[in-house]
Formats: sequence, structure tokens, C-alpha cells
Amino acid sequence: YGTENNGIGLVENDKVQKLVFTAKDGLPANSIRCLTEDKNGYLWAGTAGYGIASLPLYQGDYKVKSYNHTNGMASSNIYLLTSYNNNNLFVGTETGLDHITFDKERKISDIKHYSKGEGFTGIETCQNAVWNDADGTIWFGTINGLSKYNPANLVKNENPPITTIGDVRLQYKSISETEYRNFVGDWNYITELNLPYDENHVTFDFQAINFSN
Repeated sequence: YGTENNGIGLVENDKVQKLVFTAKDGLPANSIRCLTEDKNGYLWAGTAGYGIASLPLYQGDYKVKSYNHTNGMASSNIYLLTSYNNNNLFVGTETGLDHITFDKERKISDIKHYSKGEGFTGIETCQNAVWNDADGTIWFGTINGLSKYNPANLVKNENPPITTIGDVRLQYKSISETEYRNFVGDWNYITELNLPYDENHVTFDFQAINFSN
């Protein structure tokens, strides 16, 4: 169980045990907001402003590892945690969700952030407001309502975006606004551009759009 200021305690066989984990034992803080256990037997704890920590429950060493915004997380202010599969963890904060993938040594191998731009419109999550459904769906409670996530949709798009040159500028002016406008075709399309040697301050505007990302 997690406490407000005294770390993590243990109840075993309906008895409160003397075993307590605090900052002295490696926790990033004693203020514990949320807990979850993964399938590998690690207990994950979320703290108020100090990130997350994991410790092995059944291996005997109880060695704590901590992670926070310096490791790539969007925030260290944790409101909810949930684990699915073997090495995946969702971390809910005031800025949205972090989907974290760990390797076998509990090192972060990938972090994907979900906020308004990624479709997680609730943004700020509520404390311990998370539920893993039997069909694999994960539900998140936010200050703006309920969000449903299907892990089957977590497919990384390996296709690079198509890069398009939107404009060419000379001395910060669009070519179409200069005396070299005759090189500009329809839709601002330029196939060839010949400039004198001293007209050499050229800027390219480009876009790379990938809607599926």
C-alpha cells in the first residue's frame, strides 16, 4: 500500500508487516499516489512530483530503480499507472499519458506521449482512474471525461513523410515577389532557378506531413 508521506508498506496474510520502503531505501520520494504490479513481478509506484519507481517483489533484493522527466517522461507528477503485456507501462500525469516500453533490464527503450495532439483530449488524468478491461481495452479517467484506448492500435508507422517544398525565398522574400518571378510556375512550382552570384541568400520552406502519425 502507498502512503501520503511514509513510502510503501506491506500487508501479508492480513497482517501489517514491518517491511517499509521509503526514500532511504531508494524510492524517489515518500509521497506515493498510485501502485501497479506487472506480469514480471515488479511493483511500480507513482509519486507526487518525483516520477516513478520499480522494485522486484519476489526476487529478494528489492533493488529500486527510478525514472522521471530527465529520462524522457513528459512529467514527474504522477496520477495513475497501469501495466499491460510484459514490458509496457502507461503513466498518467497532468500533461497526458506516457506510454513507456522497457527492456529486460528495466531500461527505457521507448516513450510515446499522448496528449491533445495525439487524440487524448482529456489531457490531465485523475488519480488512480484507470481500468484494464478483459478484452485488452484500457480506460482512463480525466478531468474532461473518460478515454478509451485499444493497445491493438499501437502500430508504429515506419513510412517516412513525403517532403514538399512550399516556397523558395530570396533575401526573405518569396521568389514570386522578386524580379525572378518568371522562374515560378503554377502553384508556386519552381523547376529551375538561375541567380547572379551575389544574390545568394536563399531560404527553402518545406513541409513533411504524415497524418497517420
